[in-house]
Amino acid sequence: MNIENILQTGETQSIEFKKSLSLMKEVCATLCAMLNTKIGTGMVLFGISPENEVVGIDGNLDSMQKTLVQHIRQKFDPSIICFDKINDSEICVIDILRWNKPLYLETIDRNGQKSKKFYIRSGNTSQELGLD
Repeated sequence: MNIENILQTGETQSIEFKKSLSLMKEVCATLCAMLNTKIGTGMVLFGISPENEVVGIDGNLDSMQKTLVQHIRQKFDPSIICFDKINDSEICVIDILRWNKPLYLETIDRNGQKSKKFYIRSGNTSQELGLD
């Protein structure tokens, strides 16, 4: 599916738009939720506003890509991270495929305590489900 079609369709159960790369923690929960659905694929596009407008991303793309690869691939491997240009604005696309088992997101709270969280996708939102 090409980017223009995705923009026309908008956010779905398997597609999410993020205006900025600074939303990484939220993105990890979204990707986890997407992978735990029946569709089992996920795509997050950075540099796109929630209103489907291309706003682009600024900064050093090489540095951004290294940061994304380190952060995303630790949790979701394999994943495809690429950069594209729309109307002279750079965007970043993360595309991932389902694993053979449920995926849990490991988080660390402010006290340094680790916990695992399970997310699913409901429409175009991510929902945390309790593990108890």
